[in-house]
Amino acid sequence: MAELCSLQSRLANVIRILFLLLLSFVALQAQPRNQPNDPSTRSSIEQRTSRYFESIRKSPPQELAFLLKMPKGGDLHNHLSGAIYAESYIQWAADNGLCVNTTTMALSAPTPPKKCDPNSEQPPASTALKNSGLYGRMIDAWSMRNWQLSGQSGHDHFFDTFGKFGPASWNQNGKMLAETVARAARGRVLYMELMLTPDGTSTGVMSSQIGDRVGWDGNFQSTLDKLKTSGIANAAATGITNLKAAEVEKDRRQLRMTGELHVLAVVVAQFVQVAQLRMFDQIMIVLENRLDPCLLSRLG
Repeated sequence: MAELCSLQSRLANVIRILFLLLLSFVALQAQPRNQPNDPSTRSSIEQRTSRYFESIRKSPPQELAFLLKMPKGGDLHNHLSGAIYAESYIQWAADNGLCVNTTTMALSAPTPPKKCDPNSEQPPASTALKNSGLYGRMIDAWSMRNWQLSGQSGHDHFFDTFGKFGPASWNQNGKMLAETVARAARGRVLYMELMLTPDGTSTGVMSSQIGDRVGWDGNFQSTLDKLKTSGIANAAATGITNLKAAEVEKDRRQLRMTGELHVLAVVVAQFVQVAQLRMFDQIMIVLENRLDPCLLSRLG
């Protein structure tokens, strides 16, 4: 087992190295052909660039313009829902008829036939589009803007935001991918690895729902059998379908926003994500309808 895991690890590293080499080759091929080959000329250009950058250090607008134009490398392990601006979430929440708690600023979806009550503490999120005060408070609660005034530490405020804007992100992966990748393109970022949960449905995350129902009985094999019987494979199929649809929506929207596709975006999704078995706060990782033997060896 140890040899198998070691082989898998080495193979994964080799694949990653080859991919990075390919990416570097593509980047080099994209460079202008008239770049100077003389080391002294290159050094002179670097020195002029360095001097210019030092000269604008006290000018934030010039610094921002310089850094935006500067080619970037890769943005790795970027959680997609945390990369979206609060303003977008407010608009999507309004479009989807969500309610916002004016005390906690947390969104919720009304249970049909109920609707958000504009005269209560749970008005429609669309209220914020006509109420600048509420709009500003929602942005502060859903982002790091003015976090110093929240009475929380930066750490706590940051992680609390996800539970507040979460419902606005449901079934919006295509829009979210488009916004994130287009922004990265404007910043001249070449490569992205985005993390998301792909198997979301109108009622929740399929793999998590199955994991909650099945629970954890203390035995890996029997729990896996129960997950299979409960349709955990369907979560993977749903994830694949959702990702394909999100990619189509992303490409359509990004072409409209930027005019061309600039960024290679790799969506790193855990199909069947992680089946969360909360009975004993354990996590069963299911991949391709089987337990990862390397995970078992580490747990054992």
